[in-house]
Amino acid sequence: MLLRFIPLFATLRRSFFTKMPSTFGYWKTRAYGVPIQYLLEYVGEPYEMKWYDFGSPPDYKGEDWYKEKFTLGLDFPNVPYYIEDGTKLTQSLAIMRYLGRKYNIAGKTEKEKQWIDMAELQALDLRLAFMNVFNQNWNEEGRKKFMSSDERENLPLFLKLFDDFLKGKKFLVGDEVTYPDFLLYEDLEWALFGFPHSLHEYENVKDYWHRMHNLPSMQAFRESPKFVFWPLTGPGYGFGWEEKDLKLRFPDKTTIQTMPPIIGYWDIRAFVTPIQYLLEYVGEDYEMKWYHIGADLNPSEWFGEKNKLGLDFPNLPYYLDGDLKLTQSLAIMRHIARRNNLDGRTEQQKVLVDMTEMQALDLRMALVYLYYQKWTEKDREHFLTPNHKGSLPSYLETFNAYLQKQTYLAGDEVTFPDFLLYETLEWVLFGFPASLDPYQALKDYHKKINDLPSMQRFRQSKNYRSWPLTAPVAQFGFKEEDRKLRFPDA
Repeated sequence: MLLRFIPLFATLRRSFFTKMPSTFGYWKTRAYGVPIQYLLEYVGEPYEMKWYDFGSPPDYKGEDWYKEKFTLGLDFPNVPYYIEDGTKLTQSLAIMRYLGRKYNIAGKTEKEKQWIDMAELQALDLRLAFMNVFNQNWNEEGRKKFMSSDERENLPLFLKLFDDFLKGKKFLVGDEVTYPDFLLYEDLEWALFGFPHSLHEYENVKDYWHRMHNLPSMQAFRESPKFVFWPLTGPGYGFGWEEKDLKLRFPDKTTIQTMPPIIGYWDIRAFVTPIQYLLEYVGEDYEMKWYHIGADLNPSEWFGEKNKLGLDFPNLPYYLDGDLKLTQSLAIMRHIARRNNLDGRTEQQKVLVDMTEMQALDLRMALVYLYYQKWTEKDREHFLTPNHKGSLPSYLETFNAYLQKQTYLAGDEVTFPDFLLYETLEWVLFGFPASLDPYQALKDYHKKINDLPSMQRFRQSKNYRSWPLTAPVAQFGFKEEDRKLRFPDA
């Protein structure tokens, strides 16, 4: 008889000893709550989210919170709060420090703890500076002062200090994530919402943001119902509350959405890879929709969708971002570049961008013609003939002479045609592996783009296609044996 109750006893025992998830309470906004959520998601702690609504305009009384404020047993009743069994905490940094100690991500040595203390409070200073600008000084003068290097508490100074601090480090304390990393990452998100181009000059900060952004826990969290994408702040703030403010960072979004843009293309490099280089460089999330076109030359997957996507000119590649729907690879690159200030800052730079874009395209189309239709020994010899119009040496000599005068195609800063030219040079090296050797400036330029941190990350990502270059109908660039021309041991 007793045997009948053993399963029941086991169930009751499991229920009694199963740890209840913690509870995290906050206003339904990002503000001071999201860094704590980043941390909880990273350590994998189960928690329940208790959202409190600000209430109805124009008063925004927050009745839900004030009904519970003094019933939770909090020593200092406030939001955010964290309740775990007998532990009841308020104050966002107190909660983060507790979780950091609990999960051993609060520094392992005295030196690491010192770094954490400094970095945490420096990140807090930056957050408070944002609160001041977004709340009281969101006007032309206030924004200008915040971006001025002449001011004491300005954004460039904060970013420069963090850029120097992060040199040689993956995270704030070295190779391992610690709890203030989630505070700084959210600060950088605020920078991008209010000042979308502010990180461009700070390579270490950009790399750090990208590294944090792509942590598996962060990617999963952004897709979960616990993530609040918007608003940043609360009612009454000059910036970060109203939906129209979102357009400063995402000008083409007509509704609040967390879905990244979608790039559609054949599962080859061809004309899509330069777009990917550009998106990776600016740190923009995107999803790839690959359409198979194997040796059987069956493009049925694409043709089944081609006229159902609402494209004005249905073609590949395409770029879908909410209501924005683009085709034509250069149109896509120009759009991304304009949005990220990578199309030239001055009229002179814009002119250089226009010229070098089309010059790189000329070389690309010459290679497309050769690889698809003219891959014979005679045609290759003709293409390599010096002093011949349209020959490879004529293109390379022109670019080499041009790049002896400047670092990148439009001067000292990367612009979008740099990624077009780089991929074109990749095509050159696959077909003619030694062809850059006589052109030192061009070789140096290729290496400079190749070694950008964003390019290195991209080559390790799931979105990267190393091969094939071309479609199956091409005479060169699709078959695996073609790859051995450049990499004979691969």
